[in-house]
Amino acid sequence: MEYWQRVKAFENEFGVDFLRDVVHGLEVLYPETFDETAELPSVYQRYLRPHLLRTKAEMAFLTAAQRHELVAAAIENTSGDVHALIVGEPFVLTLSKIAHPRLSPRPARFRTLYSCYASFGQFPLEGDEFTLDHETVAINDEAQPIYVLIGHGPDASYRELGFVYANFVAPGGVGYLGPGMDLLERYATGTVGSIEEIGEPRVDLHDDGDEEDAQSG
Repeated sequence: MEYWQRVKAFENEFGVDFLRDVVHGLEVLYPETFDETAELPSVYQRYLRPHLLRTKAEMAFLTAAQRHELVAAAIENTSGDVHALIVGEPFVLTLSKIAHPRLSPRPARFRTLYSCYASFGQFPLEGDEFTLDHETVAINDEAQPIYVLIGHGPDASYRELGFVYANFVAPGGVGYLGPGMDLLERYATGTVGSIEEIGEPRVDLHDDGDEEDAQSG
């Protein structure tokens, strides 16, 4: 599939509302987590804020999937770490904080595997998905999945959201196919209010055999 075809298919599959929800959640959470930790000594803020941001960002990511009735799950690694996985055929999405829109994240077994899987049947989605009050979305096991990493990072102030990119991950999980999609430019709301509360999402934890340490994401 050519790059422009992947972009068009990606936007058609997930739609403006879901992508705007993801971007808006990050717009809210960057200043929120900065302010929540601002009274700490700077060395402790630099330690705590990334953990708080990652946790809240993943929950907002999964809540957006829940709101738009996408297949999603919180996958537990053997290390006890967790990452959010969202599926909208033929795409699978994860979320990571990265230092630059085109910089690959730290190596992780799950990213390597996700970028190489030939079938949706290989993904750890069995059991209760991260959904509410609707039938589970059927997955075509014969469709070849396309792994997309949603990467986000701060602006120069470190308080505000600086970028959100969707990058199509190359086999092996160490590079990308074609240029990334600037989701902040496309879907920024321009307002920082609050994330709509729809109740605490139901989290189903699956062990995918990853041994990534708790700092990865």
